[in-house]
Amino acid sequence: MSTRYSWDLCYSINDGAAKMGVKGRYFGGRKVYISAVHEALGALIDLPTLKELLIIMHQQGDVELSSVDMPRWEDISLHTESEIRHLGAVYHVVVDKTRAM
Repeated sequence: MSTRYSWDLCYSINDGAAKMGVKGRYFGGRKVYISAVHEALGALIDLPTLKELLIIMHQQGDVELSSVDMPRWEDISLHTESEIRHLGAVYHVVVDKTRAM
């Protein structure tokens, strides 16, 4: 993966999270499920590859990942599809930094 591609993808991920409606968000707040972001990206990238790249972007500080401990029952499939396990940490969501806390 080239650096330019990763920056383009990073922008697309953050932009997709910012534009996400209530449906893909955890309780309508700043946390956007990874599978919802993937769906918003369309055919740009497959979900397993996106998850691998999200870990790298998170480690570099370009994307903020977080977990959801108690999903709403309506979000169970989003929660399950979104889960990333890495070095003892569990992530489900991308944090939309454009929204106030």
